[in-house]
Amino acid sequence: MDAVVKRLLRESGGTFAEEAGITLKDQPAALFKLLVLANLLSARISSDIALAAARELFDAGGGTARGMGRLT
Repeated sequence: MDAVVKRLLRESGGTFAEEAGITLKDQPAALFKLLVLANLLSARISSDIALAAARELFDAGGGTARGMGRLT
């Protein structure tokens, strides 16, 4: 990772993905969780609410497309 990126992450305290409990991997479930989080963060709500909503969805089993479908 570039030194500037490392410094920014160290100074900012982390990423939204880390705060939402998403482990970054090149796997479908992790990428789906990032997609859900990005959609929530783009809504006209605070980032705190978006992160809390993402955590609740994932805790309820919505960490995959199939799991999210079961929640509806």
